[in-house]
Amino acid sequence: MNKQPSVAVIGSGYWGKNLVRNYHELGALKLICDKNETVLAGFKKQYPGVDSCLALNEVCPGRIWTGW
Repeated sequence: MNKQPSVAVIGSGYWGKNLVRNYHELGALKLICDKNETVLAGFKKQYPGVDSCLALNEVCPGRIWTGW
């Protein structure tokens, strides 16, 4: 089975927006996570069909994030 990996971009600031664009062009972009609702709304328009969320715990539910 030769399945391409899916990628979630967490934070779409300075470099994140470039990662979003590049992963989308590769067909690997699955989800964009950003705490800024305005930025996320813009990505939803630009990349329809790509999932999005506002909170990190929505990316990997059940995961306890530490070390921040």
